[in-house]
Amino acid sequence: MWSAASETATPRRATPCCSKGSSRTRRRRACSSSRRRAVGAGPEGGPGYGEILRRRREARGLTRAEVAEALRLSERVVEAIEGEDAGRLPAPAFVRGYLRAYARLVGADEEAVLAAYRAAGEPGASPEAPRLEPIEIHRGWGRWLRWGTAGAVAALAALVLAWWRGGTPPEGPAPPPAAEEAAAPATRPPPAAPEAELLPAEGAGAAPAAAQPRAGAEPAGPPPRPAAAPAPRTTAPERAASAGTAEAALELRLRGTSWVEVRDATGRRLVYDLLRPGTVRRVRGRAPFRLVLGEPTAVEVRLDGEEVPLAGARPGRTLRVTVGAAREATTGGP
Repeated sequence: MWSAASETATPRRATPCCSKGSSRTRRRRACSSSRRRAVGAGPEGGPGYGEILRRRREARGLTRAEVAEALRLSERVVEAIEGEDAGRLPAPAFVRGYLRAYARLVGADEEAVLAAYRAAGEPGASPEAPRLEPIEIHRGWGRWLRWGTAGAVAALAALVLAWWRGGTPPEGPAPPPAAEEAAAPATRPPPAAPEAELLPAEGAGAAPAAAQPRAGAEPAGPPPRPAAAPAPRTTAPERAASAGTAEAALELRLRGTSWVEVRDATGRRLVYDLLRPGTVRRVRGRAPFRLVLGEPTAVEVRLDGEEVPLAGARPGRTLRVTVGAAREATTGGP
């Protein structure tokens, strides 16, 4: 009977010895491999968003410090963006704004950079809900809190009462007004002598004598007119000095998007902005002007209405140039 049951029993389905463990191992390996592909890689295995921005920055000849100053960020944030270090970056909403501004600054494709950022995982896109733990409130704390509050209120009331008592002057008999009026003349200083008494006697007698006209004297003619003072003449050194201190007019016309920084001879910063096509920016300052142009071929420079050629301007390369140095040399001295 036992042998028949054993023969007719359905045999168990053979399973791999490590089916459950092998499935977990495969999932872990797939997850780790996907993470390795996400870091530093964009969509379809292309460069990551940090690599794209770093290459464009180096092509423009900009340093991380200059990018950080232009974007109003710290240099550590720029370094974290290029290194795709999500642990050192803020929330994804802020990071996307940083990436757009960075891409516009270096002339990269914004959508390509954002696509690479999304392909990298975009940390914080689906954050887990925070776990709320119950807070234990001890009953003894409530009693101490009530006593402390009552003590603070009592101390505040005592301070207000002391201030009110100290600020009110004590009431007393007022002094008689007659005594004050009698004491006032005793303390007044003697009146000062008139200025006429300080004049010598001779001067006082001579003045009326001079005022009386002599009998038979002819009336005096009209007083002579004062000679006009000659107008001051401007010498050549003064004209040169005034010309040297005069401000020059600098005009920038944008044919494309470019980062522009302008400083005058005194070191004062006149322009520090990312200018769009069609923008016309006019400033005044002491020549010569020092210019930093991110895209020099997109900028037309005019000094006092005259176009200034930009020697060495090449597309995609930052240009540092001084404008108006020859004019300062000709007008700076006598």
